[in-house]
Amino acid sequence: MPSFSVKSGNGYCNTVRNSYACNLDRAVEHQKIAGLKGAIQDGLRLTPRVYKAGRYGFGPATADTLEDLGFDVDVSVNPHMNYSSDGGPVFDGLEPTLATFGRRRRLLEVPCTTGFAGVLRRSGETVHRLASTPLGSRIRAVGILARSGLLNKIMLSPEGSTLDEMIALTRALLDDGVRVFSLTFHSPSLKPGCTRYVSTATARDQFLDTIARYCDFFFERLGG
Repeated sequence: MPSFSVKSGNGYCNTVRNSYACNLDRAVEHQKIAGLKGAIQDGLRLTPRVYKAGRYGFGPATADTLEDLGFDVDVSVNPHMNYSSDGGPVFDGLEPTLATFGRRRRLLEVPCTTGFAGVLRRSGETVHRLASTPLGSRIRAVGILARSGLLNKIMLSPEGSTLDEMIALTRALLDDGVRVFSLTFHSPSLKPGCTRYVSTATARDQFLDTIARYCDFFFERLGG
């Protein structure tokens, strides 16, 4: 991934790594989140209590900042995902289950729903990591595992996941005792041409249909 560098007023360079707010100086990240909260309060006359970091850029200082600024819930963590290739956070070993954090008071973490389906899902993270090595990438091991039904890492999102994959993930996690699911997508995907997931009006309609059909499955067939 290419990066660029431009000298900014606070001495920071705009790079791919710094697009993860958790990589900024603690005071700078605090200032950015406080500014975002203030803009929402001024524009919408609402006080935000839930925070989602851009690019899932959540770190230790982020947690302290959310506690300090009066947030109650974070939804930034994306389990089993590793963004270290361009300087981002590592969520290896985390599960898509509710958790709490905070030093002075308890805040709730509602993570993205990302997990594994398939015969090898109990060892999903280890097997997927091996399949993602340079050698595994050359033989397209991740794709082979997914197509064979052995192992598929899936995010509960219509961006990159099919309806069948989202249903398979939900059933697998439900069997594991997960009871809170988080279906997520980028809001610009609702306008054709704004993201790579939705390029045309037809693609947008299919995108929305996938969400609707998943909701039918979740609420009607599972009783969610």
